[in-house]
Amino acid sequence: ERIFVLTSVVSDSLDRISSESADFIEHLRHVEPGAMKLLNVKRPVRPRDYGGGGLRVDEA
Repeated sequence: ERIFVLTSVVSDSLDRISSESADFIEHLRHVEPGAMKLLNVKRPVRPRDYGGGGLRVDEA
């Protein structure tokens, strides 16, 4: 199983992140139920989308 560590977030960048990956957000919900509320993620995100800023996730 892949483990992801939430390392940073820039809230104004989240609006520009692709909304196509509900599966990854569901994964985050199960790993850390409070993560969505804490980060105020407005749209689903995918690891490959993080290079441009916003939510950055490092695989542990």
